[in-house]
Amino acid sequence: TDWIDTIAGIKIARRVAMPDESGERIYLLDSVPINHHYVRLELVGAIADALLQQDDHRDRTGGGANEQPRQNDDARRARDALRQGIRTVTIYRYARSRGISPGAQPPADFILQGEDGPSTSIEFYNWQTLPGEVGPFFVDFLVGSTGPLSGTVPVLARPPSTTMEIFRPRWYEDPALWREDPVPGDFADDLIEIRPILTDVLGIGSLVPWLAKLYPFDVAKTLVGGWVGDRWALWQFPDGSSALLLEIRWQDEESALQFLEAAPIHPSQHLLPHETGSHRVRLLRSTSLSALEQLTLTLSANR
Repeated sequence: TDWIDTIAGIKIARRVAMPDESGERIYLLDSVPINHHYVRLELVGAIADALLQQDDHRDRTGGGANEQPRQNDDARRARDALRQGIRTVTIYRYARSRGISPGAQPPADFILQGEDGPSTSIEFYNWQTLPGEVGPFFVDFLVGSTGPLSGTVPVLARPPSTTMEIFRPRWYEDPALWREDPVPGDFADDLIEIRPILTDVLGIGSLVPWLAKLYPFDVAKTLVGGWVGDRWALWQFPDGSSALLLEIRWQDEESALQFLEAAPIHPSQHLLPHETGSHRVRLLRSTSLSALEQLTLTLSANR
């Protein structure tokens, strides 16, 4: 619940205008002056959001040709980064054309609500805001600093499949430059008697903020530069304890060993023993120390 409140607070603090689900109308706070530079830029961003929202709405309701099956979380965050990038670049270009500072501050009497509470970690905040930070870089790479934003239309039809392609746009343009190796969705089904209750992809869009608690952001990006795929699985046990297994695949063994050495240490976490010659890393966490030890032994035996 605290996380949901935090996310809501971040979004409220950042937005004074936003479209509805269909993108056919935009809601604007009635407590802000429409002619203020900050509000105008926010409204321009909401218009860009609305147009993108209309495209998504047509796809979901069968009116478009690009309807997609449910995406994993990493692909969803990559698409979110693309959308936020288009929004930010649109705002910047509008501001530049009107002689407005892109960093215009809100009205003096407008108090941003939903500030992060004391329980919010900087890592969680960085994870939540990452798409908005890396999206403009991706869009600028695709269309250039002055190229028409219509150049993003083909990308909307074929959005990046992973946040790795957001960080490395050339890999998006030419998938042959890297070896994607996704972990199968059923990778953890038969590891123990109980099947996982949830499984999804983490991606470097989540690994980078996690590593950034110990390293500068650029160093964290370097540490995951050899990522080729991952997946986590979550178990819940009858005694109320739970455990999570994360499997990450890397371009080569060197990349795997580099990550193993750099991974943050936590008392509820075990890095499973590395297999010589392997490009795989497996990390286990549990709310129960006894369950952690038992699972470590079981998973180590079933390599």
